[in-house]
Amino acid sequence: MILQRISIMFGIITLIGITKIYAEVEFNNIKCLARDPNFINFEMCAFRSVNRSYKYMSIRAQIYELPITYALITFKLSKRDNQHVFERFNSSVELCRFMRDRQNPVASFLFSVFEDYATFNHTCPFTESHYILEKLPVQHITASKVKSWCI
Repeated sequence: MILQRISIMFGIITLIGITKIYAEVEFNNIKCLARDPNFINFEMCAFRSVNRSYKYMSIRAQIYELPITYALITFKLSKRDNQHVFERFNSSVELCRFMRDRQNPVASFLFSVFEDYATFNHTCPFTESHYILEKLPVQHITASKVKSWCI
């Protein structure tokens, strides 16, 4: 009984003592998948390495059916550990609603990382046939605006 109370008190003190959680993210792969190739084609979706310290990401998409008034974006973050891949985060966002009100905090954070490098920074309808994310430095993603969350 006393051991259980000490354990609970230690847990509470530990939780109160934690003020920040730090995370470091390094991207080394990207996959762009189109469910309907008659709707969208990813002309380029790749990481390029200039040298050991500088890598960048580029995505070029061509859209065949315009205008776009509804789009669902699904993104997944996963971690590879030895031979296993662990899914850390999986989410979907309705693009037009998100671009209008920016209410989803995780999608808002991810979009703020690359919005300066993208050509799709406006609300629906999307009427252009080519959308580009050009030469986004991976170091910019790694050292993004927020690296810690307060509890």
